[in-house]
Amino acid sequence: MAEPNSRAAGAPADYHRGTARSFWPDEDEYAAAKTALGQRGRYISDYLRACLRWLTADPSTALETLREHWPPPRRPGRPRKKPEGVEASASTEPEPKKDGASG
Repeated sequence: MAEPNSRAAGAPADYHRGTARSFWPDEDEYAAAKTALGQRGRYISDYLRACLRWLTADPSTALETLREHWPPPRRPGRPRKKPEGVEASASTEPEPKKDGASG
């Protein structure tokens, strides 16, 4: 039997053939979950796969169990621009025009 920390246990034959999925958790939530799982020798990706399997096998119980932890819906589309006076991070600020022109 494989160790709980083993990536081979139940892993697809080739990770590169599967479709990658992405989600955008809050940084604090992700860090706390990663720590909680890491202390138990587990990984986020394996936990998410287990949740998907649980949801498929018993959707009523899975959804009812998670009801009080369900996040509020996110607004569709891009995040709103920050209000004036709030500094944007360097990665989101547009490059200044080199010729000094505006707009």
